Amino acid sequence: MLTTRILILLISLSLLSSCSKDEVFDPELGDQNYKGEMRNFVIGLSEYAKKSSTNFIVIPQNGIELVTQDGEPNWSLAQKYLAAIDGNGQEDLFYGYDEDDKATPTSESNRLIQYLNISKQAGNSILASDYCSSAANINNSFSKNDQNGFISFASTERELNIIPKVAIHQENKNNISKLSEAKNFLYLINPSKFSSKQALYKL
Repeated sequence: MLTTRILILLISLSLLSSCSKDEVFDPELGDQNYKGEMRNFVIGLSEYAKKSSTNFIVIPQNGIELVTQDGEPNWSLAQKYLAAIDGNGQEDLFYGYDEDDKATPTSESNRLIQYLNISKQAGNSILASDYCSSAANINNSFSKNDQNGFISFASTERELNIIPKVAIHQENKNNISKLSEAKNFLYLINPSKFSSKQALYKL
């Protein structure tokens, strides 16, 4: 239950990951600081949005490498960027990286967790979305995310167009007024299974 109207800006940074599944280097692009430019873009959006509403929440989705200046886990932190956001969304952390309902390679999970912990230690919430459908994998996803202190959602559909027919993880009746108080979330962005976008928004 929400006691305050909260506006959420979810920014997809999927194409920015330094170790994406289909990474391609283009030498013609030179040495432009794309990470720095994207950080500045997000910071600008955050500043603009929060001037309009102090309840605005900014959550970059993927692109977690932006939390450090050069995208490496042991380098200096991007402090202004970390302060501008309220959380990070991360897909495929434990399931779905190569194939839905298949475990993400441990090396990739561990790599991502290094960055996610940097953001968490800066006071941001981590919202992890795994793509899995079997009961065992769903439960394992919830358990691993709980162990890391991440808020988790297990989607049975990659299209994010349904409410999974599973028990609500960390169900509670708490009044939520800020992101740090959340225990769970629903990642539902595709209205294809609904009569209209308005029907989706009324959930």
